[in-house]
Amino acid sequence: MSEQSKNVVRLEDAEQFKELLVERSNECSQPESDSEYRRLRKLLIGEPAIARFVPEYVRSCRTLSEFGDFIGRGFANFSDRRVHVRHSFDGLLSYLENPGQEARRPPPGPGFAAKADEYFSKVVQLLKYDGLAREVAVLTAGDLGFELMESDGDYCQWLIRIRLPLKYYKQMDQEMSDSCCANILKVTRELGQDGFNDWIRDVSINVAVSGLDDWRTDAKRWLRGEGINNQGRVRSDNLPSRQEDGLLFRSGVEIHVYRALKAAGVAFAPLPVFLRGGAGAYQRIEPDFIVLKDGAMMVVEVDGDTVHVESPAEADRRTRIFKMEGALIERVLASECDTKEKASACVRNLIAGFDKWRGQR
Repeated sequence: MSEQSKNVVRLEDAEQFKELLVERSNECSQPESDSEYRRLRKLLIGEPAIARFVPEYVRSCRTLSEFGDFIGRGFANFSDRRVHVRHSFDGLLSYLENPGQEARRPPPGPGFAAKADEYFSKVVQLLKYDGLAREVAVLTAGDLGFELMESDGDYCQWLIRIRLPLKYYKQMDQEMSDSCCANILKVTRELGQDGFNDWIRDVSINVAVSGLDDWRTDAKRWLRGEGINNQGRVRSDNLPSRQEDGLLFRSGVEIHVYRALKAAGVAFAPLPVFLRGGAGAYQRIEPDFIVLKDGAMMVVEVDGDTVHVESPAEADRRTRIFKMEGALIERVLASECDTKEKASACVRNLIAGFDKWRGQR
């Protein structure tokens, strides 16, 4: 068989392999396709002259299932997956069609996406160091993905797509969303290529909404006021991203304190919304906890974890409304209540101090 005949055969094989990957990208491949994947993969990477044009992800994904996991992590929708697969085969197909001409190598693929958790852990570390709690909360609560924006065959430019659940997305206005995206993008620029031949070009925050089968019944419940809750929704710079008993919290430490207060039998409110009106003096604030006992009020603020990063001056300014109304302000360190046992001891000390303070009034 002549060299030209071999190239024709391999061109057909490459086309078949590409379409097999497109089918898997659409999640519609058949179980028997895995054996065909293995056969064609072995054929294409077994010839050194051709192997250098085979997409890198084909080398690393030994089965069709591994490829499915890889492409699913890297791209949020089917259309982007198909575009990437077809584009990544351009170099190989060009070489097989014109074996005597130099063809460019395929784009490296979603290098960031291949190690998405590792990459985002680095991004979060930098955000925490800069005190950007809102950005940390957004990345923690969101569904994260990479979308290919541009590739010239040597490197790729990617969009980080953050899909936030509706309850968190609606806590941010456009200015806050834009600022959050800009801060995350700045951190990715600080990381640079981070060992990949890729760049992050932009960051986008979108809402993630799932359809409801019985949406009419749900809408009627909403119209009756069922399930409406204004708790934990004011401070959009510090999104509450955890739940306990249907209530919102910003950290696991807050949940420990909540459980301890509940066990103590006192009247309290977690993340309540307080408003103060008046011309030029309107305030909306959200303390971590309010405790009521025998006609007195205590404000409890948890400091020192990754989502409570305001300065003492900022904290004093935020809680001044309660001082003016005669409330006791108590601040505790997150390290003093980051376990069930420590939180219980912390709450006992808070209540004892509250009782003593009331007795001295």
